[in-house]
Amino acid sequence: MPRFSAEWPPRVLQALGRFLPESIVEVLLNRVSAGREFRPDEWDNPRARRKIIDEICRRTGPFLKDPEPELIELKRALAGVSKYAAPTTASNNRVIPIESKDDILIVRTECLQATRDMGLSWSLRTRTATIASELARNIVQHADRGRLALSVEGDFLVINARDKGPGIDDVDHFLDDAHLGKRNTGLCRIRKLAADLMVKSHPGAGTHVTVKILIG
Repeated sequence: MPRFSAEWPPRVLQALGRFLPESIVEVLLNRVSAGREFRPDEWDNPRARRKIIDEICRRTGPFLKDPEPELIELKRALAGVSKYAAPTTASNNRVIPIESKDDILIVRTECLQATRDMGLSWSLRTRTATIASELARNIVQHADRGRLALSVEGDFLVINARDKGPGIDDVDHFLDDAHLGKRNTGLCRIRKLAADLMVKSHPGAGTHVTVKILIG
């Protein structure tokens, strides 16, 4: 039997690998492709992709212990895959220096591209870009320069923003809900969009903000 699995977007293999052994994934994808030539460029055709996903899920169902919830999760994972997507591993790390307000737009563009390469959905891509832009804006406004790094850790996309600005005297007070709400700061908006927000800072030692966004 021909081997078709290497032609599928890597995130398709990764999504199926969460539920099935590699040997079964290989057989299943061969069956989906059997009788027709699978062309990778079909995956980014929305109509074709829906049919392919339906066929993958139909053939996956019998292998699952709890088909109904697992198929819903699998369908969501496959729907966010683009044809050039790479698996979401630490190799997707990206570091962006920030030195002026012009870099805020660069950060947004870089984040949209990086998350597209990861095969994330449009809503996750825009959420990530919005959070990263707010972090970059804070660096420009309060520290002049710094850097922002994107990485994937398990089911989370992690954004680390570091600067060498004046720092924050009382981080706990600064992150208090009432305080953030009154100031309507970028961190307030970030907290609403993220799964987790952590801030480490000391006066004169700069600030390190870590944001986690659930993608898995």
